This record gives sequence, C-alpha cells and structure tokens, in this order.
Amino acid sequence: MNMIYHTFDWFYRKYVYMKNENSRIGKVFPENKLDLELLEYSDLVLINREFAFDDVLALPPNIIPISSLQVERQNEIPNDDVFTFIESSDKPIVLFTLGGDILAEDLGRERMLEIMSAFRELKEFKFICKCKAKFIRYYPQNVLFVDWFQQNELLGNSKVKLVITNAGLLTIQEAMWHQKPILGIPLQISQHKNIQRALDLGFAESLDVNNFTSIEIVVKVRMLVENPFYMRNIEKVSRRMKGSLLGPKATALHWIEEVLKHNGLSHLKSEARHLNFFKLYMVDFTFYITIIVLIYILIMQYHFIKEWVQNRERKKRILEDTVMNETDKLKSE
Repeated sequence: MNMIYHTFDWFYRKYVYMKNENSRIGKVFPENKLDLELLEYSDLVLINREFAFDDVLALPPNIIPISSLQVERQNEIPNDDVFTFIESSDKPIVLFTLGGDILAEDLGRERMLEIMSAFRELKEFKFICKCKAKFIRYYPQNVLFVDWFQQNELLGNSKVKLVITNAGLLTIQEAMWHQKPILGIPLQISQHKNIQRALDLGFAESLDVNNFTSIEIVVKVRMLVENPFYMRNIEKVSRRMKGSLLGPKATALHWIEEVLKHNGLSHLKSEARHLNFFKLYMVDFTFYITIIVLIYILIMQYHFIKEWVQNRERKKRILEDTVMNETDKLKSE
C-alpha cells in the first residue's frame, strides 16, 4: 500500500503540483524553478503543524513542526474605527471573518441576511464584520463593517469573546493561542477537517453553509460564550500549545542556526531517500506475489480444464448409453 501511495504521490507532485507551483513562481522569479529533488533532499523542512490540534504523525528528525509564527508577532491595534469601536464598547465583541481569500459577500445575499438577522437579535453583543457595508442595505446598529482588520491583535483583546470563521488553519491557531471559542462555517475541503477536529476537542460549533438559519446562529453564539464547557476546553488546548520549551519563532531560528553551524543536517535525514529502484518499488516482493498469483491461476486453470474434460466425457458416455438403449428397444420390438 505504501508503494502504491508513493508512486501515485510522485506522479501527482511531478506532473500536477510542481507544474502549477512553477507557473506561479515563474511570474515572480522567472529563472527559478522548484524540483522534486529540492524537496526530497532538503536538510531542514519547517512545517506549520500543531501537536495540540493536529493528528499524531510520525515525522523524520529533519522535519520540524512549528506553528503560530504569526501569533507571536503581535502589534498594537491601530487608532482607527476598529480601535474606537472596541474601546467604547461595554458589551462582548464577536469577530466575523472568512479569511483572506474569501469575502463575506461570496456567501450570497440570502445567507448574509440570515447572519445579519442573527446579529440583530444578539443585542447583548457587538460584532466586527469583515465585509462591505454597502452589500447589506439595512444592517444592525451593533455591527461594524470593515474591509480588513488585524485579526491576531483583535483576538488578543480581552473584550473579544468569540470568532465566527470559515475555519482556516491560521485562524484556528490564533483562536487557540488567545483562548477564543470558534463558530465555524467551513467552505473548503481542509476547513471541514479543521472544524471537525475543533469539535472533537470541544471548543467549537459549526454551521452548514448550505443550510443554516438565524435562529441556529443565535443559539450557538450564546452557547459558545455562556457555557463554560467551551472555555475550559480552549484553555486546555491553549496550555498544550504554549507548553513547548521554545516558542515557534525560537524553534525555527534554532534549527536554521543548526543547519548553518553543521553545514547541513545529513545525520538527521532518513536513509530511505537512498533506496535503489528495486528496494523502493519492492521488486522482489512484487515478483514473489506475481509468482504466487500465477501458480494459483495455473492451478485453477488445471482444475477447470480437468473438470471440463470430465464433464465432456460424462456427457459423451450418457449420450452413448442413451443411443444404445434406444437401439436395444428397437431390436426388441
């Protein structure tokens, strides 16, 4: 199974993934191209993976999981409409954002009207919505519409109690770090997996983007903010996340310095990258299985032919006996 997966993955990376990546890279760096060997023989690979959230995965020593690099770099909230809205608020604040790639307007007018109806009902909260106000004709007075906001900085504010999001990985990491429960509206493949993991860990609820109502939003927002169950779980996950001896930035810097100090990290690389063709594709095992299958086919073929011959002989004898009986009857008459 590993061999089949590796072969499929190799073809996909070489002829689909790398082709698409190089077309994007070529627009900025025309002379540079990515190659599979560059990825396979890298001394160090830093990946955005959080053990407090992601599934357990065995990794080679030179693949170092770091996460939440963007969380450690926290700036002050600029003195603008968002800052004024937060400072003047005497109510808990909820953030609404669908990430950097998707606009709230992309949900469509009917869905946004359901969301705004829920926000209007939730008078005990104020909302900062990353959306264009002109998209909604009659919007609630407890909602501030902005084209963009500093999400990490806002999540770090004590007045913010909840984030409604499409469950992108970076948003979930920031919410975990700052201990803010999540109401997820997953839109893409990985986001469904992310919100399901957050549900399993007990610090989130989710909405079906094709079938949610304003009443459902109202119920789940109040439940996430008022029920201490969600806060206990997000605090537990956050403690695990911050429990490493080094922070994300310090971890990344440490391993980069190790590469420079030792002129590479060849002693941490997996020896599997040196497998020859016969070992990599398990030619001996494939040959062994092929021989067994061929022997089985030959045996089955032998039994089939033998059975066919026996049936033919049996039918022939029956036919001869029938002819003889008919002949004897005619003679006796």
